[in-house]
Amino acid sequence: NMEAHLLVADGQLELAPLNFSVAGGTLESHIRMNGRSTPMATRAEIAARGLRLAQLMPTVTLKAVTSGNIGGRAKLEMTGQSIAQMLGSANGEAALIMNGGSVSELAVRLANLDVANSLARLLGGDRRTPIRCLVSNWNASKGNFEIQSMVLDTPKVNIYGTGNVDMKAEALNMRLTAHSKTFSLASLRGPIDIGGTLKHPVVRPELGMVIVRGGLAAALATVTAGIGV
Repeated sequence: NMEAHLLVADGQLELAPLNFSVAGGTLESHIRMNGRSTPMATRAEIAARGLRLAQLMPTVTLKAVTSGNIGGRAKLEMTGQSIAQMLGSANGEAALIMNGGSVSELAVRLANLDVANSLARLLGGDRRTPIRCLVSNWNASKGNFEIQSMVLDTPKVNIYGTGNVDMKAEALNMRLTAHSKTFSLASLRGPIDIGGTLKHPVVRPELGMVIVRGGLAAALATVTAGIGV
């Protein structure tokens, strides 16, 4: 299903609106493109409602996460002759929210470097833990999307995100910090760093900042420091 109203005048194109169904939900947008400027200037206001993650990325196998309803909005001003150039020059803001769904309990425990409970899940079989809410807000400046706030709320752990995504360089610089709601004798409480590029991300624990408990952290640091997952 699609609804579009296209206006063209004096080298300027306006889609007001451009709405269509996608991934089990809808995208509603208002887009202006000025072809008289070099490079072309674009302004976009986009709202997403009821999207499903599995349908949004059908070629990606997501064993760790089952998606609830995803919504969001974005207001961006961009220049460029391609999507990559536009995102690499974007200024504005974006927000994302997800209600419902579930996540692998093992993935949540590993995000918290919770050794004892992670071993229990490995030996006894993984389980699903519900996602209460996922909220993130981003501010874009010259293609650099910086996290203003990000939190994933589950009954086991709250995970907070900081950092940025540089769309011009297609580079990731993010950190996930978990705050456990349950007790574990061997939880290191260290943040997880996400680096590399959009095409080849690198995820690794930041072992230099963990809280040492019972001498276990020192032994793990010796074995795993600098190893990317």
